[in-house]
Amino acid sequence: MRENGGQNYPHVIEPVILDLIDWLVERERTCEEAMSAWSRPGSRLPIWEEANRRGLVMTRRVKRRCVARPTSLGLILGELRREMRRQIPQPRSKAATSAA
Repeated sequence: MRENGGQNYPHVIEPVILDLIDWLVERERTCEEAMSAWSRPGSRLPIWEEANRRGLVMTRRVKRRCVARPTSLGLILGELRREMRRQIPQPRSKAATSAA
């Protein structure tokens, strides 16, 4: 059975695509840097390609350089993910529990 752009692995690829978006938000990245880090020829999980196909990332020419950036949709999804993480209560460590 052939994998199609990560569609057979949604539970795996979704969080990794959001990791890519967070990575792009951290600082400006060149296209070469992004594709080198997130694109794997022949990979079962082509993260850069799938994020691009979904309209979550884009490339632009800035001062004669190709720069990779999240799209507006990618930024919104990244922010929703961060908001969800803030709302989920974090488990308390055993040290914090025994000190209480």
